[in-house]
Amino acid sequence: MSADPSGARGRMVAGLRALPLAREEDAEILVGWLEVQPEPEEPGDADPTTWTVRLSADGRRLTWYAAGPAELFVPTIGEFLLEAGASGEELEGMANAGEHLAPVATGSWVELTHEGLDGGWFFPSPSPFPKAKAYAAQHAVTAQLVEWARRSSAQTVAQIRRTVTPGEEVTELFLPIPGRDRAQDLDLAQHAFKMVGAPWFHPAMARALADSDDQSRVLVVGLGAHGLAGAGLLLTEPSARAARALASMAPGATGETLDRFERALGVSGPEWVAAIQRPEGAAVELYYSP
Repeated sequence: MSADPSGARGRMVAGLRALPLAREEDAEILVGWLEVQPEPEEPGDADPTTWTVRLSADGRRLTWYAAGPAELFVPTIGEFLLEAGASGEELEGMANAGEHLAPVATGSWVELTHEGLDGGWFFPSPSPFPKAKAYAAQHAVTAQLVEWARRSSAQTVAQIRRTVTPGEEVTELFLPIPGRDRAQDLDLAQHAFKMVGAPWFHPAMARALADSDDQSRVLVVGLGAHGLAGAGLLLTEPSARAARALASMAPGATGETLDRFERALGVSGPEWVAAIQRPEGAAVELYYSP
């Protein structure tokens, strides 16, 4: 393994090794993906690469993201997506989205769970919602999201993320909620959940969301081929205390797992935390910058 243990790559690998979910062959695929991501040509240059690590609070879902200028990333993304089993239609869709949305940055992601590996592409830069929604499946749930966005004046997508696993394609849209304050944001989010058919969170988790000291809130909606794949509320810049309080309410969450992972990653807490409703139930996910 060639990752420098003192750098971000090495810390990401250390975080991976601190979790009990990895089969060795799957772990090596993640490390191989990490090692081909672009990095600065010379030490001290401004790094065009952004790496993000996401971990579910129960420690059973680890995701790595890498993004940067298209000219650096598109060649590695195309190769990665082909290895992930993406169809020619998927590759064409990503190319069309890049041309249509002209994102400032583009990237790929890879995810490890007990069930195996997943992956896809993403654009971590703002796009107009009317354009971005064209890259999701068009059905009744999408129409409801469009109506919510119209009523709420939420016309910007902060990020678009695509899963390319054959038969499990999902587009996630991240919409900053344009409320006046936290209370209005939560009202708008609850209304969005109702419109797209997602259950709101149980009372304790809803109170934790309302009491969080985060800076802003983002609605996350996953649109699968035939309907809703998930809905969530992402909080930016929460305190470590607030993030842990929310994480502790996730089924299967253990503070010991998060402590061990954060030590290995070399961080004191997440930059974002998200509460998610998926078909299998509620979850909490923490996002870190290694």
